[in-house]
Amino acid sequence: MALQTLTNGRQTVQVDANSPDFQAYLSGGFQVVSTLTPTYTSSGLTSTVGKATLSSLDGLYKTVVDIGSQAASLLQSKGWVLGDTGRAPKSVAGALNLAGYDPRETMQIAEQPVQAEQPVQRVSQFSSAQITPTGLTGVYDEIFKALQTQLDQLQKRGQVINPNVTIDPSRVAEFTKQAEGEINPYYSSQLALARESFLRSVGYSTDDLARQEQDLEKKFGQQTRQLGEQAAETGFALSGRRQLQEQELAGQTQQAIEQNRRQLQFNAGTSAREFAQRYGVSQIPPPTLSAVPTASAGETRFGTFDRAFPLYNLSDPLYQNLVGSEEFTRRGAVQNRASQLEDVFRTQNALNQQRTLTL
Repeated sequence: MALQTLTNGRQTVQVDANSPDFQAYLSGGFQVVSTLTPTYTSSGLTSTVGKATLSSLDGLYKTVVDIGSQAASLLQSKGWVLGDTGRAPKSVAGALNLAGYDPRETMQIAEQPVQAEQPVQRVSQFSSAQITPTGLTGVYDEIFKALQTQLDQLQKRGQVINPNVTIDPSRVAEFTKQAEGEINPYYSSQLALARESFLRSVGYSTDDLARQEQDLEKKFGQQTRQLGEQAAETGFALSGRRQLQEQELAGQTQQAIEQNRRQLQFNAGTSAREFAQRYGVSQIPPPTLSAVPTASAGETRFGTFDRAFPLYNLSDPLYQNLVGSEEFTRRGAVQNRASQLEDVFRTQNALNQQRTLTL
């Protein structure tokens, strides 16, 4: 039975290499970082030297060392870290050479035997089904005690795991706030430019509509006066014929007014939908349009109302709670940057931990 220590960078576990859990952890992204293989003697169970994988910081090389060996300590002092992250395997002597140690001494260092820790006491004679005070059975209980003893010895020497590696919600909030501070200014400036362009386009269209309606009013007034003059010259100033002509003129003019307004509202609504798809409904400016003027028969000026209405109305349910593509990209950029900051934080603290807690 070999007890494997696995980690995924956030969690470290120890499981039997022959148990189904071992394969499950490997499938879940865990990597083996050390192995402890107990042996049996005629006098009981004794601890043996475990193996661990060290990798260079640049991720190019890796080697397997004995836990507690001088080679392990020397490599760690040169920045080699615990974990199977290197690509090219090297012998211990080769790794020491890469770390800058004298080639004449590396073979002697690599072959130096490890001083075993104090042997674990003789295993009590109990069946594998007997439960111990630790909640484990048989050999597992003895292994647990051996590992606990080694951890106690490390802690007595002041070698402790850096507690800052833990990422709690408040730390995540700090990463997110920093990421937003870096990402948001760019997207805010892009939103401001898009809003200005949209409002400028709508403003030009509404101004152009106002000019068209002024021209229509002027033309309508001229044509109404001409009808009156013509009717007076022919003796039909108060006739039904004149009234019919004035009604036809007012109807045609009113139709032109409403057609121009419908075209403006359609174009503005199309632009607003495009804007919403990019930046969301909540960011759309709310421009308004004055009430529709009326052309009345016999009048030379349009009737107006002191009211205003929305230039467009996005009432389609698809636009409710719509997140624009640019806003979606911004959120993704913030999350990605926060993840990068967390990775940097973990790496820095992992390095500090490796300097504090050696094999």
